[in-house]
Amino acid sequence: MQPLISVILPIYNIEKYLPECMESVFAQTYKNLEIIMIDDGSPDGCPALCDKYEKRDSRVVVYHKENGGLSDARNYGILRAKGEYITCIDPDDYVDEDYVEYLYALICKYGTKMSICQHRVHYDNGSVKENGSEGSELLRTKTCLKRMLYHDVIDTSAWAKLYHKSLFEEILYPKGKIFEDIGTTYALMMQCGSIAVGYESKYNYIFHQQSIVNGTFHANKFDLISMTDKMAKDVLSVYPDLDKAILRRRVYARFSTLNQMLNTDEYPKEKKKIIQFIKKNWKNILCDRSAPNRDKLGLILLGFNYNLYRACWLGYQSHIMGDLKRKRSNNMKKKKRIEIDFVIPWVDGNDEVWQKKKMQYDPKAGTDAGVNRYRDWETLKYWFRGVEKFAPWVHHIYFVSDEQVPEWLDLSHPKLTWIDHKDYIPEKYLPTFNANPIELNFHRIKGLSEHFVYFNDDFFLIRPIKPTFFFKKGLPCDDAILSPIIMEGKHSPGKMCSNNMGVINEYFDKKVVLRSNITKWISPCYGKYLLRTFCLIPWHHISGFYNDHLPQAFLKSTYREVWNNEFELLDEVCTHKFRDYTNDVNQWLLRYWQLCKGQFMPISPRRGVCFNDVCEDALETIRKQKCSVICINDNEEKDFEGSKKALHSAFEEILPEKSKFEK
Repeated sequence: MQPLISVILPIYNIEKYLPECMESVFAQTYKNLEIIMIDDGSPDGCPALCDKYEKRDSRVVVYHKENGGLSDARNYGILRAKGEYITCIDPDDYVDEDYVEYLYALICKYGTKMSICQHRVHYDNGSVKENGSEGSELLRTKTCLKRMLYHDVIDTSAWAKLYHKSLFEEILYPKGKIFEDIGTTYALMMQCGSIAVGYESKYNYIFHQQSIVNGTFHANKFDLISMTDKMAKDVLSVYPDLDKAILRRRVYARFSTLNQMLNTDEYPKEKKKIIQFIKKNWKNILCDRSAPNRDKLGLILLGFNYNLYRACWLGYQSHIMGDLKRKRSNNMKKKKRIEIDFVIPWVDGNDEVWQKKKMQYDPKAGTDAGVNRYRDWETLKYWFRGVEKFAPWVHHIYFVSDEQVPEWLDLSHPKLTWIDHKDYIPEKYLPTFNANPIELNFHRIKGLSEHFVYFNDDFFLIRPIKPTFFFKKGLPCDDAILSPIIMEGKHSPGKMCSNNMGVINEYFDKKVVLRSNITKWISPCYGKYLLRTFCLIPWHHISGFYNDHLPQAFLKSTYREVWNNEFELLDEVCTHKFRDYTNDVNQWLLRYWQLCKGQFMPISPRRGVCFNDVCEDALETIRKQKCSVICINDNEEKDFEGSKKALHSAFEEILPEKSKFEK
């Protein structure tokens, strides 16, 4: 027979949310429940609702008591629970119908006294943040604590967990304290030799702007620091080698508290003490590879200047809350998903007809006409297979070439259009063996969507991606990271980057650009790359950008705008038959233009990886699908045929089946 499981619900002033929570509890597939509702002196209609539920279901037990706070109410229910196991649910949240069954199954599977599941976050605009995935595992207590200290999937919340009642024999929630779970969950874990962790989301957390964490600052919010320090002391006494993780959590607690104090002038001594603690430990956190990038970004900003940190954080909060309001408004309307096209230029360097055409033009000094720019690795079929398997949502693919089509490519596919150079590039620029005219004229492709992604033929999708990998809120996803321009020689790509920046600095003022979109330029998702930006901020002009050699999202309207402003320059560049690093600009100019106008959404620069040759690391990245996008640069491989064979073999492991783009 199934053991009795007690569900603890502390009730206070949540009349609006209680019905949804209780219906989710009543719907549980695990039926042998004791549902304990503790009315903690609630001033609204909750007491009457509790009594109503008690009459409705014999499993419900209601207790009415004077207000003593969340910890006191939880303890009240735990001490009266008759179940062999206990789970806590906040009554303004709700759970999936198999919430209890899933947690109990984990305990049975791994033979533990405690199990954990994941949760979703629901915002009042209707959007949902999914934190779950698939699978489960048994973790030793030490490992579980370490991951919790780093906020790595496992958290300190009382909910989304199932406990054997014996764990509470000597441990209860600290009465009169907020952030009570921080002072309790770790202690419960330390009584277990191991913990069953499930990675599926079964708990639904409702985000409230005025919750304990998000509301106005009061002195009791310093409990976060005291509770964290107590946890640190207790964990360190048993696991001294977790000192780095413990320090990281203590620094995080102070950052979290400081963030809530930014709009108040009260408690100046406490604020000063918090800042001193953070700065004192900056080196340890920056050198800790396991510490989240958000922590490191905060340290860097605070290290520069408190006012800079304050402005960035408040700007970030304002941006997030403004975004939530906009989403709430947009969700009232029916939104049509934007159409995202892919554009991929290609050349078959082995084509004799094309070679003869190329030989008619003598590339002058200072241009790039090397053999590795045109030779064919015969990997194009894997590009199409990757798109079909990992980005099936793509609206249309425009395959661009110079009178060349692979024999195996099925042009009858409804999502594919072959575009010859003469179909969109003005005649006066043709023929061209220069990537720049090919790239700078994409906006002339008939039927191309406003939102499109430019792929080189050495970019490959090797893992599933969503449209939001490239566009969010109708804007390209990109990283705005300042970086110096490196000149490797007279005719290096750095010269072309310098030409791009000459145009950018004519149209954009650096101070205005940064101030207008500070949260996009100082984004936690950039991680350590922010150091580049901070080092270059003092310079008056925009010195240069960090360039990802990855698929690039564009707005077609950006192309038109840049051509309207710089027609003579682009017109001249497009007449060059081969790349001219000394005088050309390239498609990065259009990317920089989008960045400076704020027409982008921040994304991690680590969203993909680029290799300069077919090395073992590159092959392993493909086989194990370590990232979403990979670039394999053609870098004058000595053993071209051997490298090509190895590359094909790696792709065959993850993309063995023909796509519908192949005949």
